[in-house]
Amino acid sequence: MALASSALSRTLQSITATKISELDKQRKSFEIHKNEIFAAVEKAGDDHYQRAHQLLLGVKELDPSSESDTVIWNIHSTLYASYYDPSTPVKVLQDIENLLRSRLDAQSRRLSLADLYSRLLTEWLVSSASSDGGPTPAMQEITSLEDSFEVIERDRLQQLRNKFSAVVFTPLETDEVEIDNYLSSLFKDDKGAKALERLRVEVKDHGERELKELAPFDQRSIKWCIKGLLKNDLLSEDKKVILQDFLQDEVALGEICDVLNMKYKNLKN
Repeated sequence: MALASSALSRTLQSITATKISELDKQRKSFEIHKNEIFAAVEKAGDDHYQRAHQLLLGVKELDPSSESDTVIWNIHSTLYASYYDPSTPVKVLQDIENLLRSRLDAQSRRLSLADLYSRLLTEWLVSSASSDGGPTPAMQEITSLEDSFEVIERDRLQQLRNKFSAVVFTPLETDEVEIDNYLSSLFKDDKGAKALERLRVEVKDHGERELKELAPFDQRSIKWCIKGLLKNDLLSEDKKVILQDFLQDEVALGEICDVLNMKYKNLKN
């Protein structure tokens, strides 16, 4: 039982280390994109509409959730109107520019504070490990699946890995003409053609909605995955005990969801 408890502690430390790493990636990526946005604004020179427009595009790109923000929507409407109405006061456009800049700067400060917290947490973990006489596993980089899982059937796992790699990383050669002919044979006449086009649109829309999802992982989906793993015989009993503990630990499940959602949000990078 003590061994399982120690393994659970190491797993939680590894999750914390991963979360810290993802926060650092987010901060660096945000600052790079923010500097690119500010550079585009400066290129606009004295064109106040273009300056505000570039900032608005940047805010929407860096924060997709701002699409539903009332302030951003009002700014969008004001800029749209000013594009066709040259009498819009310059002061209004300047105020919009300042407001959008302040939103980006505020996000920079939030990420900087998160980075500071991560540094302090890392120092505390290192200090705790030093007082215990050894390095904490949370500060060790996870380089392969073997570092995370003690596998019972290693040969079988290797076969599954090879199969996964072959499916995911090997380009699938297909005959587009043959596929199109096959689909056309299934969806005949004008009614069928409209149904096929509707199907294509729905599949495309579904994929786009999935990619725009800000937090696709929640405790329900994580529990579903864990229960699936528990039915698999690839994991040792110790690992299964840890997973059982996760099912009962709301805090641990929340941390796992946070890490996965952070990785998903940064998927395009």
